Amino acid sequence: MNYIKHNSITNLIWGRADDILRDVYVRGKYRDVILPMVVIRRLDALLETTKKEVLDNIKAKKKELSDHIDEDLGGMSTEEMQSHLIKFDKLTAEIRKLEEAMREFRRVEEEGEIEILDKDLQKEIDDLIKELS
Repeated sequence: MNYIKHNSITNLIWGRADDILRDVYVRGKYRDVILPMVVIRRLDALLETTKKEVLDNIKAKKKELSDHIDEDLGGMSTEEMQSHLIKFDKLTAEIRKLEEAMREFRRVEEEGEIEILDKDLQKEIDDLIKELS
């Protein structure tokens, strides 16, 4: 590449950078944006010949992974899975409410405001609080 052609390409790049990046980046920081863009474009140009093959391979791997996930879930559909997740979230929220209620119950009992006569019930409550914590 001769000097004149090199300068015209350089001026074109810096001119576009000045037009596009003005007021976005400080002029001295253009190279921090331009250089990575040039490298990415160069890699894209080098890999263009294998792009279709790579995309097809990715698509096949996604399909294979999807099939494995379906097998692991016993053939459960996405809608069924989402339904179970929603139910699980609701159940988790209910457990948190129960845990909070039991803590409040325990606090009230410790302050002597109420007394549990059934010691087996007290043990079950203590065990449940330990499991939830």
